[in-house]
Amino acid sequence: LKIANDAFVIFEAIMELLSPAFEVRDIHASKSSSSSSTPMEKIGIATIEKIRILAGDEELYQFISTLSVPPELYCTRWIRLMFSREVKTLGNAMLLWDSFFYLVASTPPMIKDENKEDSTNSLMNILQITAASMIMMLRLELIPPKQM
Repeated sequence: LKIANDAFVIFEAIMELLSPAFEVRDIHASKSSSSSSTPMEKIGIATIEKIRILAGDEELYQFISTLSVPPELYCTRWIRLMFSREVKTLGNAMLLWDSFFYLVASTPPMIKDENKEDSTNSLMNILQITAASMIMMLRLELIPPKQM
C-alpha cells in the first residue's frame, strides 16, 4: 500500500507540473476573447522561440514560423507524453524520464524562467528545450542545404 501511495504522489506531482499542457480553452469564453492563446499554444510558441534563442538558428526559426501549422502541433504529443512514444522500450522511456527529473532537481531556482507568464516550471522548460532539439535534428529534412 505504501508503494501505491508513493507512486500516486509522484504521479500527482508530475501531472501538476504538466498541467498547462492539458488545459483547454472554453469554447464559450473564447468567443469573447479571441486574442487569448491556450496554454498549449503558448508552450508551442515558446518551444519554437527556443530554436532561435538557444540555438541561434534564425533560418530554421523563420521557416517554422512561416508555416501554416499551429505552433502547438510541433510539440503537443511530445510534451504531454514526455517523449515516451519517441523511444523504443519502456526501459528507455524510464531512463529518459529519470534524466528529465534529474535535470529538474538540479536546476537552480535562479535559472528557472519565472518572468514569463507561460513558464510555470523547470520541467516544462526542459521538455520545451527537448522538443526544440527534436525539431533541430530534423533541420536538414525541413530545409535542405543549398546546392552551389
